[in-house]
Amino acid sequence: MPDDIKILILAAGKGHRMGSTKQLLPYQQQTLLGSVIELANSLSLGKPLVVLGYEAEEILSTLGDVQAEFITNYDWSKGMGNTLSEAVKAASDHKTNVQAVLVLLADQPRVTRAHLLRLVQAYLQEKYRIIATKYSNGGGVPAIFDKSIFPDLMKLEGDQGARQIIRNHAEVGLFVSDDEEVWDIDTPDDYQRLLGKDQ
Repeated sequence: MPDDIKILILAAGKGHRMGSTKQLLPYQQQTLLGSVIELANSLSLGKPLVVLGYEAEEILSTLGDVQAEFITNYDWSKGMGNTLSEAVKAASDHKTNVQAVLVLLADQPRVTRAHLLRLVQAYLQEKYRIIATKYSNGGGVPAIFDKSIFPDLMKLEGDQGARQIIRNHAEVGLFVSDDEEVWDIDTPDDYQRLLGKDQ
């Protein structure tokens, strides 16, 4: 695998609808965030860059000696757009040869390695500047963004995520996930559904 694709894991939000810190929810002998970091490392693209915010110190203390780099977005309350912008800036500053970023969310633990590998392979074929996951209402993350898109990502503010950028670009490849179960764990019901799927 190429090492010029940097994985970004967005894990800064408070998760108001969950009623607790969802990054810390137990899942598969670890936490939701821990499972996504493990998935990221299975791609052999180098250490993922994890962006923390709300309860950053507590979350970090639960992860032990995981293979990841961490930054804290102290403006996490401004929304996911702000966190993604900070993540891309950090990735660009950290490693000068970054050609693209693969954006993952800490609350999508059912994303499969096979789906992410398909996104990477599609990007490497150089047909598209954005490779995104297909949803009923368009494209979203997990998604890969070529460095030519970085300026747009760095301008994101507030709660505006990457979806509008995906929608605005013509050079986008959309791929359906393996089991069409790329869904966010936002509420207690979502979490119970997740646990039920793994029984």
